[in-house]
Amino acid sequence: AESDPALIRVGWGMERNRNGGQAIAAVLAMPALLGKFGKRGGGYTLSNSGAFRFDDTLMVASAPWNTRIINMNVLGKVLLEEHAPPIKMLFVYNCNPVAITPHQNAVRAGLQREDLFTVVFEQVMTDTARFADVLLPAVTFLEQQEIKKAYGSYTLQYFQPVIPARGEAKPNEEVFAMLGRAMGWNDAAFALSTEDLLPRATQAVRGMGKDISWPELQKNKIAFFEFPGPTPIQFQTVFPYTADRKANLAPENLREHAYEYLDGVDNDPQFPLALISPATDKSINSTMAEYNLPELYLVMNPADAATRELRNGDTIKVCNQYGEVHCPLKISAEIRAGVALMPKGAWRKASLNGQTANALAPDTISAIGAACFNDARVEVEKL
Repeated sequence: AESDPALIRVGWGMERNRNGGQAIAAVLAMPALLGKFGKRGGGYTLSNSGAFRFDDTLMVASAPWNTRIINMNVLGKVLLEEHAPPIKMLFVYNCNPVAITPHQNAVRAGLQREDLFTVVFEQVMTDTARFADVLLPAVTFLEQQEIKKAYGSYTLQYFQPVIPARGEAKPNEEVFAMLGRAMGWNDAAFALSTEDLLPRATQAVRGMGKDISWPELQKNKIAFFEFPGPTPIQFQTVFPYTADRKANLAPENLREHAYEYLDGVDNDPQFPLALISPATDKSINSTMAEYNLPELYLVMNPADAATRELRNGDTIKVCNQYGEVHCPLKISAEIRAGVALMPKGAWRKASLNGQTANALAPDTISAIGAACFNDARVEVEKL
């Protein structure tokens, strides 16, 4: 309020609880309410990927469909409890749900169903790939030709393969086109190759302040926004993509719950500690955790450890009604009392009993449809 210019930087993590959407909305309302827009260095920043707009109609005509949309954060519950109609087939791509989805034990139980046909399209043998009936090889970024929009910088980038695709590895769009043709579908999308799609994708990008040609992007490998000028000034050279180009203080996806604190976290006295599962410098995602996080651990405040007669390096059990994780303990005053920390993204091999932080996370959904990882409540004891 007292600084001018002033900018609020919001990171990822605040939204991972049942009041996360409301909290983010409240934080992002502050620059508008305090008059921090309209000058360079003022306003807010979260992810810049929203600056891009994409005109799907310039890619391929949408095929008609009437299937259900299911939130992947309740994958375990859906695989075990959905009967109208039941899920009989699962195709997994760009994802490792056993390692990243809440209520890990329900996900594992669902994937073990004898009547579930599971195809996993992957680069390596992930925890999820081990449950596959059919395993298809996917290219890595080293083998793939693609266009990427940035979410940290205001750039559009083109990437060429460093090496040819190994073995039978293929990119997403080629596999989906092959599947469509194998099913006998004649939609135009299933006849297009990567080389066909790249020029269309370049043409479909909007919001950069100028048109980008495919030959130009191929040649330069990168294209920058024009705001005008290289740096945006919020509400002076750039405006929201709302209908009236104004800040919307009552986001539609929060519906009637904008800024309202919703109680209801399971505060069972058996599980008094709040468990958070943030990224670390070794594992910002499960892909990096394959080798960077070989041993899972829990971090606890010295006072909480003393109450439980625990010492640094003890092998412990972290548990609640959803599961339990066996791992070493790290005691640190850097974490507040009443809170415990277990890194996200770990593979099952990283713990002593094959369960990770996701086994302790509830599969409840927030008002914005997000997972509530940080609503996990646990107890810790020596194993």
